[in-house]
Amino acid sequence: MTDEIQEILNEFNKFIEQTRSKLKISGKTLLAVSSEQPELLFECLSKRAELKQILKTLELQVNRVRSNLFRQYTENMDIALSDRAKEKYIDSEQQYIDISHQYNSIFEVYEQIDALCQAFIARGYTIKNIIELKLNALEYIEI
Repeated sequence: MTDEIQEILNEFNKFIEQTRSKLKISGKTLLAVSSEQPELLFECLSKRAELKQILKTLELQVNRVRSNLFRQYTENMDIALSDRAKEKYIDSEQQYIDISHQYNSIFEVYEQIDALCQAFIARGYTIKNIIELKLNALEYIEI
């Protein structure tokens, strides 16, 4: 794995660790959690978008490597191979395995950040529900 990919993975894993702890709402005031919610969700969605762009770039590289290898097997083989046979050979090429591993590593972190974003969205609904319950409780107070 390249140093650049490892650095990206470290950065985003650190973000996940730091942000996961911010999901908790217990022990905080309703005002605090409702005011920090938009900022935390925005930060999470921004990181997800950033990682998605990295994934798209890596996907282009995977396709480029696959295409180059396919061309090599087409042009440089003494015997004609079927497309399926070429695909099987490509799947076992170390160059393709390496770039696919990088893509899959980044995709795994993307999935974790996506889950974190979904958790923050659910957190927002929870905060909304708590506020509505508190407001509804006011209806039963006698003056």
